[in-house]
Amino acid sequence: MPDGTRLPLGKGNLEDNNRDPSVVGRVTWSPNLRYEIGLSVHRGRYNVYDRAGLAIDEKRSLKIAVLDFEADVGWARAAGELTSARVDVPTTLVGQYAEGQRGVYLEILRDFGRSLVTTMPASFFSVGIRIDAVDFDTDVAGDDIRQLTIGLNFRPTPDSVAKLGY
Repeated sequence: MPDGTRLPLGKGNLEDNNRDPSVVGRVTWSPNLRYEIGLSVHRGRYNVYDRAGLAIDEKRSLKIAVLDFEADVGWARAAGELTSARVDVPTTLVGQYAEGQRGVYLEILRDFGRSLVTTMPASFFSVGIRIDAVDFDTDVAGDDIRQLTIGLNFRPTPDSVAKLGY
């Protein structure tokens, strides 16, 4: 198990552990089919703080905000996302587990070769570049990762893709 706060490890819980539902929402704005900007939020308690009416811990919250966009700029398609997370960590675990995390990515793709594969008339290829950065602890220097990827994609249909990236 990795050290520190890893939010994806909290996925897969099929029931609420504290009877305190989270607030989750998404708002998008799309002036036309070529552009979309979205804002997503999650806010809620993540811990068990009482058992049978007896307080066993303080209520601890998780806050996540995501700003994302997609744009078709004529010669290329661009997409990106900026994410921030704040976790109310118990004081005894501050320093071992991150209270703040953030990440960003930007991807630019250029499509080509439409109908090049004659047996798949809706198919096309894309070449692209993607920049990613994740900071696993905003309070600690050096707990971040940056990555640059160049790639070639094949889309047999607009909703499926095979990717080759370096």
